[in-house]
Amino acid sequence: MTEPREAAADAFVLGMNVEEVYMTFAEGFQVLGGGLGPEQYDLVERKARQVRDALLDFGAPHDLVQRFEDAAANLHRRGDPLPRGLEGLAESSSATGRVISGLMSEMRTHLGDDDARLYDLGVMLARLHLCLRVVAPDAGSAPREMYELYSKELLRVASMTHHMLAEDELGRALRLKMRGEVVELVERLAEALAAWDGGSDAWCRATRKRLDRVFGAAGTVLRSVVSAAGDDERRQILENALDEYRAQGWRVVRRDDFEATVERGRGVRHALHFVLTLLTFGMWAFVWIALTVRSRSERRVVYVNGFGNVLTE
Repeated sequence: MTEPREAAADAFVLGMNVEEVYMTFAEGFQVLGGGLGPEQYDLVERKARQVRDALLDFGAPHDLVQRFEDAAANLHRRGDPLPRGLEGLAESSSATGRVISGLMSEMRTHLGDDDARLYDLGVMLARLHLCLRVVAPDAGSAPREMYELYSKELLRVASMTHHMLAEDELGRALRLKMRGEVVELVERLAEALAAWDGGSDAWCRATRKRLDRVFGAAGTVLRSVVSAAGDDERRQILENALDEYRAQGWRVVRRDDFEATVERGRGVRHALHFVLTLLTFGMWAFVWIALTVRSRSERRVVYVNGFGNVLTE
């Protein structure tokens, strides 16, 4: 039997890469923390280039390739200026996600039947990887809304991927187009999906390990755009956030590595007013009370979580 050529896995890898680029925009990950961290930015930019090269190899129209490049160019690096603020970045990312979603469907039409099946599998496995990155116990402190959303999404994606891997046509395409090692690892992944137990911590860890082995054997490593931020990066993100608060008149009254308390508004010097009240035999108490009522200070707790997201309470 002739060994499949190495490039035969391109449709599979293309699906994984383009889905991750899509998720960066449509899922709003570059909005969290005001942009992508350096490692995340370089990762997505590299995957966008790989998508472009794969499309050219498959003979996709240059117009399609150009439209994808134009959309992917809307990546935003954390720390770069935001002319329209976070709201503008969110709107831009959402619009770019819709464009890439349409392009993903168009890309599929330029693939043969077997390559299209492998492309679909790559897309689904990339989404499965994202869900596992968010809900797995070692993923970091995901915001509660994100955790709940992707816990539900994990159930849907795990079920869909399990049924997809059970299809005879996909099995034939895998054996025809991909190396035996990849096929074997995909089969082991299918066994993990069949043993779904509701998404326990143990199941998430085991399934993600099998998923990573599939990616590695296919010649790629999928590092999700929700990768945890390092301690130094989190400290810098907090400092940048505090600079913005200072510019708006807030004072930093307490700070730890990843959390700070800021306050705005003038406080009352109670010790001074107490002395004045004594010296005036109580008459200054009326002034003291009035100043206390009128003086309202506002406090916020600013926190940078494990993903580099700035949260406030």
